[in-house]
Amino acid sequence: MQKFTLITVGVFIFVAGMSAFLFWVKERGAYHATDAQQNAYPARPLSPFSLYDFAGNIVTQETFKNRIVVVNIWASWCPFCRRELADFSRIHEEFKDHVTILAVNRGETEVVARRYASEIVPQSNIIFLLDPDDSFYKSIQGFSMPETLFVDTRGIIRAHRRGQISEDEMRRHLRALIEDAKI
Repeated sequence: MQKFTLITVGVFIFVAGMSAFLFWVKERGAYHATDAQQNAYPARPLSPFSLYDFAGNIVTQETFKNRIVVVNIWASWCPFCRRELADFSRIHEEFKDHVTILAVNRGETEVVARRYASEIVPQSNIIFLLDPDDSFYKSIQGFSMPETLFVDTRGIIRAHRRGQISEDEMRRHLRALIEDAKI
């Protein structure tokens, strides 16, 4: 009985210590990378891709040559993707003359992706694409959800944001790309 009590107290102390540590780390902001850390990836060309849109058309990176493109990778099982898709829909209205927004679904059927997208953004000019085998996600070395790429008019990825992004950060990236392109 004494051994059981000792083990219980030890587990309690361990859990309490870990909780305090995680709270401390979270309060210090260690869980959230800064903009500089998020965008520390070297600029590189967007990998060639060939994906289908909801209408069954093949879409490639050549379709958007000489355009600023935002690529947002999402899935219906991703809780942060819901808000981000709605944010991108609003942002698109603001920047539609200069920016194309692609929303690439990870590994889900067209039926699931279409239903989810229509719930979130029923009236949107975002171009929804399907990546059923995760080939695009792998090509960008994705490891979190959502992931967002900001691509300049030359097809170079200027920012690769892992995790949820705020509308203000979206605007900052887009304004910088527009300024750089002298549009």
